[in-house]
Amino acid sequence: MSEFLSSRLGRRRLIAIGAASGAGALLAACGAAAPTATPVPAKSAAPPAAPAADPTKPAAAAPAPTAAPAPAAAAAPVPTKPAEAAKPAAAAKPAANRITIAMGQQPDTLMPRIGSMMARTEVLGALHIELVRSDDKGVWTAMAAESVPSFANGGAKWVGDGEDKRLEVTFKLRNGFKWHDGTPVTTKDIRFAWDLLMNPKFKVDDRSAEVKVQDVVVVDNNTVTFKYHSAKTAKAAAVSGFKGLPVDQFKGWANQTEPIGDALFMIVGSILPEHILGKLAPEEIEKHGFTRAPVLAGPYKFKEWIPDQTITLEAVPDYPLGVAKISTVVFRIIKDTNAQLAALQAGELDVLTQVQGPDLDKAPDLDRIVAQGRYKVHYIAGTPWEHIDFNVSNQHLANKSVRKAIGHGINREQIVERLLHGKSKVAHSWVQPGLPPWAYDDASLVKYEFSPTKAQALLRQAGYTPGSDGIMEKGGTKLKLKLQTTDAALRKSVGQVIQQQLKAVGIDIELEFIPGAGLFDNKGPLRTRTFELGLYTWLSQMNPDRIDYMHTKNIPSESNNFSGNNFPGYSNPKVDELATKGASLIDEKDRAPIYHELQKIWTDDLPVLPLFQRVVVATARTNLQNFKPTPTSTPETWNIYEWSLA
Repeated sequence: MSEFLSSRLGRRRLIAIGAASGAGALLAACGAAAPTATPVPAKSAAPPAAPAADPTKPAAAAPAPTAAPAPAAAAAPVPTKPAEAAKPAAAAKPAANRITIAMGQQPDTLMPRIGSMMARTEVLGALHIELVRSDDKGVWTAMAAESVPSFANGGAKWVGDGEDKRLEVTFKLRNGFKWHDGTPVTTKDIRFAWDLLMNPKFKVDDRSAEVKVQDVVVVDNNTVTFKYHSAKTAKAAAVSGFKGLPVDQFKGWANQTEPIGDALFMIVGSILPEHILGKLAPEEIEKHGFTRAPVLAGPYKFKEWIPDQTITLEAVPDYPLGVAKISTVVFRIIKDTNAQLAALQAGELDVLTQVQGPDLDKAPDLDRIVAQGRYKVHYIAGTPWEHIDFNVSNQHLANKSVRKAIGHGINREQIVERLLHGKSKVAHSWVQPGLPPWAYDDASLVKYEFSPTKAQALLRQAGYTPGSDGIMEKGGTKLKLKLQTTDAALRKSVGQVIQQQLKAVGIDIELEFIPGAGLFDNKGPLRTRTFELGLYTWLSQMNPDRIDYMHTKNIPSESNNFSGNNFPGYSNPKVDELATKGASLIDEKDRAPIYHELQKIWTDDLPVLPLFQRVVVATARTNLQNFKPTPTSTPETWNIYEWSLA
């Protein structure tokens, strides 16, 4: 497989998921010839050698390989290796002290909490550390924290009374964690991360967890307490804003009578190096060399990044959870799926990740390679879901009947059966059945079965009539829409099938295929809301809170520095109310009816059309021990320090 886009690893993320294979053949499997598309040329392979780049420039403008900074100068601009040191991305033969992990995308950045690509999270899974992380079973596991805070162990508790009642969550750091320049990790780094993420000048895609916190108190170097908003402080934020963030970020709390809570309070804290990033203005960080050669605190440290070829990491000698058993990890960027399969066939790879790697469309090819005995492929149904965002500001898509017509005009069952080999299921909501079971209520959903007759009736109801070419029009304007998605082959195939199916009901679809880094860039069509139809995947944990992409306050705009993931621009006061309430509750029995009602309204308004449930497809050597891919947004590298080659 896409970020995504959430906040920290393992919470909410939009990602670029896909595969790269022959689109025309797959379309033919659906019984039609491939229609003409308007592709955007993919990036070329490795750029020509050039002088070392200035690390204070935007990362995209630095083609030279980036090397790790010297520990003694961690806060200084990051140096780069001379261009002549760059080597071609020849595959290394697997060795006991070195593994090669292939990905189909290059990360947009290696800065935690910036960017929205799954490729970034895969690398950060090895480079960075979190207080708590979800394991392969979806269970929260203590990492940098000594334990996962809960009401049962006293890590979470309610304090105060009346309007002053608040939730407090305390973390204790394990001893021994160090930034890769040798500086100890302390709770001051946790407090710094919260301050930075709350700063309106810092471009974070989602701060919906952080805004619920009123203060972060450093008790000592190993103990930190998150104090959530009480009803009183929440109402004050709704009047005056909070920490420089505008009032509209808190207006849902204007009549708050209960303390603000969060069912995911156990993962509220992020960790960032204050001694490095604290010397930079928040608005400078995105373009600083740190984002390409970070100094973090995970089991591996950064060594080198050769653009569009490899990212190399080395194990640190004193990782508190256990020194990594494999000394060198090379992330090899192979954008073409056929090339990925060829590398597997040749035995050049140890892991082929879900990051724009072979998808379900390539399952037969993967299974043939696996039959040779060197690899095992993991197919894991989980929380990701492929969908189409409707930009509701568009003159056509502002009409709900047009959105519903598109829903009835797409044969999602056929896409699943023909393109995904029946290994997935049609999705009807952002919550998938059983993930979690209490949040999904099939009876609450408005569903859109394939019905060209209904689609055309809805368009006529909206005032459209067919033109001489069969395309619907209204007031002399053709119903023509551009669908933008990544340049992955599965996405191309899905897009082409959708193009053909919607043409049959009178909707003209233009396709544009964009490299993932461009689609999800802070200045890309999604975040700037210049798109019309956007096809991509959302990942999530087993929690239905999606306030970040359905609440009015999270519509990205110039006024909020393009923060928030509500790319459709969807705004419904009742949805805002329910999403705010659901996100503030902790008990499942209180949350369930709220999310059932929320799904009913959302699927009727249809700002987003769910297409199908994504299936994680990850391949690894049969002798790679402790490789445990997950059904959630947690990357395969979440436990990389435990991997070993038998």
